[in-house]
Amino acid sequence: MSVIKALGQQHTKAEFAYLLQGYLSQDIEVCALFSGATNMTSVVNLIAALSYREGDERFTETSLDTELVFAVLFDGFHLLFVKEVQHGDLNQAEHLVLRLAQYYAAQLESEFVSEQVNEPQSEGRSELRNKLKQVLKASSQLDNLYLQRRGLQSNMGR
Repeated sequence: MSVIKALGQQHTKAEFAYLLQGYLSQDIEVCALFSGATNMTSVVNLIAALSYREGDERFTETSLDTELVFAVLFDGFHLLFVKEVQHGDLNQAEHLVLRLAQYYAAQLESEFVSEQVNEPQSEGRSELRNKLKQVLKASSQLDNLYLQRRGLQSNMGR
């Protein structure tokens, strides 16, 4: 029975990855990120694998929006951020997941700025805003880490 259950979960992840690829393909800036060796199919499958939890209702959605995509990317971002800080050996697909999370966080953050400040925010919106800030802050920290590592590498050659 566990084999059937595992196959069902794989199918659910694959369907979600297909839907996610369709969503990401609509954005020209996102498509530009995939000019390297790693294609979008590999990245969306990685995102689905990193984010999936049994019973996760996000994976049963039939249409995606920016908030849902960011929520799924946030899960992968969190895991990959820790991996990068501790080990520093992310592959290109994993770097693209970080970049996508940063891109959608910035996009949603700009939408928050343009919304009315006087409108009370629901608990869900407040939680989303906190996640956006976490991703943007962590992305800035990663950029600083990359600069430090590059500096160390260039100093070692002298």
